[in-house]
Amino acid sequence: ENPLDSLPYLKEYSSLMEIRDNCEESCRLCEASLNINEDVAVLEKLISLYEKLGRDKNVFETRRRLFEFKLKESPNEVRLYSEYRKFLKDNKHPQSAAEIKERMISLFDGWRTELESVKWQLRRLEDETNAEQSRRDEKLMKDVEQLRLQLMTERVGRLKAEEKVNELESLLKKPY
Repeated sequence: ENPLDSLPYLKEYSSLMEIRDNCEESCRLCEASLNINEDVAVLEKLISLYEKLGRDKNVFETRRRLFEFKLKESPNEVRLYSEYRKFLKDNKHPQSAAEIKERMISLFDGWRTELESVKWQLRRLEDETNAEQSRRDEKLMKDVEQLRLQLMTERVGRLKAEEKVNELESLLKKPY
């Protein structure tokens, strides 16, 4: 008796074919959905379906698409670049991994440029603040000097007034 002719084998084969057909149909639905709107969950589901179907090339391309989508959503996330680069290296795509490395370097250069710009702005603000403080200090010094002069003038005036009073008093005390 041929085991291929047995009923349990045919049921299992039929069940597997049905699962495969369902996976194929799910793949088509996911791909159609992605054509309308890219979505992380749909990309991940499609990867899972391709893995079940043993479509390594599709798995690779979809994972790559997933990384690109995530990077588009979070362009400053260094961890994503690192994971993507490792994925490409692991899958023997050194040229693509080198391109991701260049993108990371470009990202870091952008940050460095931004940081330099912020440092320059901070220095400029600090210089402006120091200049403003110097102007205020200078004005305060002038005000203090003016008040000293005014006080001295008042004292001199008071002394002269006291002298005049003393002079007049002495005249009053003199007999005629």
